[in-house]
Amino acid sequence: MRELVCSVLCSRGIVDKFTNSLSIIDVIDGLTLGDAVEAKDEEVPSITLDPPLTLVQVWSRDDACADEPFTIRIVVVSPSGKKFHMPGRELSFNKKQTLRGIIRIGSIPFTGPGKYRFVSQEKYYDKNGQERWRKTADTPLNIEISNADPAQAPN
Repeated sequence: MRELVCSVLCSRGIVDKFTNSLSIIDVIDGLTLGDAVEAKDEEVPSITLDPPLTLVQVWSRDDACADEPFTIRIVVVSPSGKKFHMPGRELSFNKKQTLRGIIRIGSIPFTGPGKYRFVSQEKYYDKNGQERWRKTADTPLNIEISNADPAQAPN
């Protein structure tokens, strides 16, 4: 059996090529934007955010699980529930028991402040051979808009 052990949003994930150690740099659970940012339309976001976001995932498998590639995708869900699908990505254990998926998030559609969710899904086929997607993780990101007046900030 294959399972997702953890899923973390951060600014960077690095695997050391000599020690094979995974470093998760600057875990991100929220962003605060300036008050000049305003989304106009939920259906067609007028703003995309380009924060340095990386989704780091650690997967494991037992001996009975076949060592074959599998496909995952990330679905960004806005605070109102609007879904934005990112392209799928193939992962492979390469004869190992664990693997690290380091997925760079290019940009995210901004539809307003609130809790955004990065839902990880794994592709599978049902008994009729139809392609389906199963949720493996739901990683939140809170986005707020600052109402602070920069002129009143302490010196």
